[in-house]
Amino acid sequence: MTPSRLIATRTIYRRHFLLLDLMVSLGITGFITYYFLVSGWSALGALDLAGRRALYASIATISASLLGFVLVAVPIVFALPPTQRLELLRKSKQYPTIFRTFMSSLTYLALTTIYVTVLLVIDTSANPHPVYGYVLVWLTVISSLRFIRAVQILGRLLDIASKRDPTDP
Repeated sequence: MTPSRLIATRTIYRRHFLLLDLMVSLGITGFITYYFLVSGWSALGALDLAGRRALYASIATISASLLGFVLVAVPIVFALPPTQRLELLRKSKQYPTIFRTFMSSLTYLALTTIYVTVLLVIDTSANPHPVYGYVLVWLTVISSLRFIRAVQILGRLLDIASKRDPTDP
């Protein structure tokens, strides 16, 4: 790959990373679904009811905890002390992307939490519908990708906020 093509690819990725992460999550889910369909397994059918309930409860607990983390991180990010670097960032065109990324992370983590909580209630049969498992895989993958994005942004913003401006007294 030529350097100019690499730069163009990075530019596209940086502008549309939420869409590309969504596409990656769908691709991973599609691959896993294909594997289960070809092998004859069901995504959740290999687990008995007690095992599925334990899985649902674990995923619900983890996703709710991560949801709380991101929910607390949002006000921290937007209440960072004003510095020259942060003011430049707040005035940039990319600043709304920070908000969109956090909101997307919150949305998918909330959807995952709600979905597995509903599964705890409705999945009572010995052979669950395979779609339950495929949706669960997709929500877990997309929620993980969104959470990683939110943590990356939080880390970068805290780095920017913690660096001392040379113009500060």
